[in-house]
Amino acid sequence: MEIPKHKNFISPQEFESVKEQTLLQLEKDFRLQGINLTVTNRESYYPEILAELAKRMSKLDLINSQAGTGIFYQLDIPEQFITEEVLSREGIQRYQILAEAIIRRCFVKVMYRKKFS
Repeated sequence: MEIPKHKNFISPQEFESVKEQTLLQLEKDFRLQGINLTVTNRESYYPEILAELAKRMSKLDLINSQAGTGIFYQLDIPEQFITEEVLSREGIQRYQILAEAIIRRCFVKVMYRKKFS
């Protein structure tokens, strides 16, 4: 019996396009809250992008800022998630959890736009 070959969700070319669109969406959402945040190494893999975003948000003290509240609202990140998942962590780990949630929400926006446009 032959094992079926793994099929990717999307092609490598489409993946790069979605990745770029997600990073652009992330930057746009931050700009809308008055924060100029640019992902500098766009060729990185997900863990490096996540770490870069977490570090930048930590420097901005995003969790305790008014702009942070605006971003959470804009991206529909529940207050309960912030309280239970993010604030229960210490240091940079807080921002790693938050960065992952923000990237996922931006990815969802891109995929919905792609599917329904």
